[in-house]
Amino acid sequence: MKSSPENDGMKKKSAVSGLPTARKSDFLYRGESMRMVFRDGDGILIEECDFPELCSGDIVCFTLGKIRAVHRLVDAASGLTGGDNNIVYDSEKLTPETFIGRVSAFRRGEKIFPVTRGRRGMREYRLHQFRLRLRLTGRRILAPLRLVTGYIAGMICRPKLEKYGDREVLYWCGRVLASRSGNGKINIRGGWARLFPGAQIRKYFEKKGNN
Repeated sequence: MKSSPENDGMKKKSAVSGLPTARKSDFLYRGESMRMVFRDGDGILIEECDFPELCSGDIVCFTLGKIRAVHRLVDAASGLTGGDNNIVYDSEKLTPETFIGRVSAFRRGEKIFPVTRGRRGMREYRLHQFRLRLRLTGRRILAPLRLVTGYIAGMICRPKLEKYGDREVLYWCGRVLASRSGNGKINIRGGWARLFPGAQIRKYFEKKGNN
């Protein structure tokens, strides 16, 4: 996870919730590894914390190689960390030298939300990992099925490629499956496009380009 520093830090506490009321956050979140908790553009609020006080389930900010990362502390005893949306753990362990601070809350728009920590944080991490593995398993199971549905759908109605200037659009039965811009990037739509494997959709554009 890469971040954009704001260098404003946290300000006074709210009398109602005890959460920071600062409009600007320590930095903005960017990335996929904690997508089940944060979204791109969320402001991450960090609090000072002594390293021995950290608990498994806390969300921590630390340096990972040359970047600043925000991940879950999976095992406080060993310093094992990982993203809620990552299938593998981080390659480097958390140490007092790499530790920056503990995430206390995040800002989304004008609202500030607390993050789970400790035992509740670990329960949330396990739930996110279960959902991630379930999603990946579903993709592996459905991949062969999409080969069959893509073949049948192609027999029922052959996809048709139309060109509009430097933009190409692939249709199936009058519905947009995908489009390709002038730079060659293919954008596959959802919905009916899920009947076709991504590789099959890309082949339609390649055949047109070779003609």
